[in-house]
Amino acid sequence: MNVTSFAQYNGIGIIVSFFILCITIIIPVAGRLILALLSLLLACILLFLVHKQQTFLNQFESYSFWPWYQEYITRPFLEQLPTSGLVLATLLTITGIGVLLPGKLNKIGCIAGILSMLLLAPLGIATFFPSTLLIAASFLTLLCRKIDYYGWQFSRKALSHS
Repeated sequence: MNVTSFAQYNGIGIIVSFFILCITIIIPVAGRLILALLSLLLACILLFLVHKQQTFLNQFESYSFWPWYQEYITRPFLEQLPTSGLVLATLLTITGIGVLLPGKLNKIGCIAGILSMLLLAPLGIATFFPSTLLIAASFLTLLCRKIDYYGWQFSRKALSHS
């Protein structure tokens, strides 16, 4: 597995992220489901990479979007890979569960989602850099809404809730 193979999909990642942002704005309940599934999937992938493919993650340093972020990637992230990977996977899991819940738990999930996307953003091209910011904007969109229903409730109220 090679980091450069992911760079060729950057345009697709941006389009998909923009599509998720639009869905989250227009149909919040669908956006919540998509963001929850995406967060839980990313948590599982990250745990797998930390456990089995540490050499793959070590390649991220040379592909960071901004050169001044290479130090961020090597020092706190890669030098403490099991710990930082577990913290990020925990944030993504909290996001996946919290986004589906109503009220304050939803807000906690959205904040965890924004933080996890901002922590992933410096990893650069390999994590589809602008896409992480678009997904963070999707979480911010949900954070600004009053959500008093569960993420799996497809009622008229949920679909038209603003």
